[in-house]
Amino acid sequence: MSQIAVALISGYLIGSIPTAYLIVRLFTKQDIRLSGSGNVGAANTYKVTKSRYLSIFVALLDISKGVAAFFIGLYVGANDFMIAAVAGVAAVAGHNFPVWLRFKGGRGLATAAGFLLPWIWLAPVAWLIVWGIFKKITGNTHISNTIATGVVLLAVIVAKNEWLIALTGGYGEPGEVRIAATMLCVLILGKHIEPVLMKRSILE
Repeated sequence: MSQIAVALISGYLIGSIPTAYLIVRLFTKQDIRLSGSGNVGAANTYKVTKSRYLSIFVALLDISKGVAAFFIGLYVGANDFMIAAVAGVAAVAGHNFPVWLRFKGGRGLATAAGFLLPWIWLAPVAWLIVWGIFKKITGNTHISNTIATGVVLLAVIVAKNEWLIALTGGYGEPGEVRIAATMLCVLILGKHIEPVLMKRSILE
């Protein structure tokens, strides 16, 4: 089996561990998919359980999935960044579309942050800052998520090559970094189209 296939499968299986579903089921006996927003993530964990501790725990677990996938990809690919990127993006896909829950998962933000932290930690920080600004302006989490993701992706695309090399600490060539960021953002934005459109229809 090729390195890419191993990274893809490993990343997907790690990401598909339904942490929010398992934690909520364990502590409350509820199915998180049938409560709150129905999203299998940290935010809905809080909505369902009203516990900040459980929601933070779920967020940390989801972040750890992205971190683990990245380093497993590096190991499998003998430090080849693109193979690590395949594993990281696959982890986000697994979180969003877990086979164990009939492909109904979360929206991938925490797992994506975990994937990014080891090699371009400034991206999640910048995302959080932009998100905070637009959350204050719009008052809507999904719209803020979408804008912050788009802004960070645009910043990575237009950044000078030397800036990306400095920011990533030598992980990947600038072109590879842009490809990885684009794949990641497509997954995240795809999961936010429906809630954003639903919000718009309500406003109309």
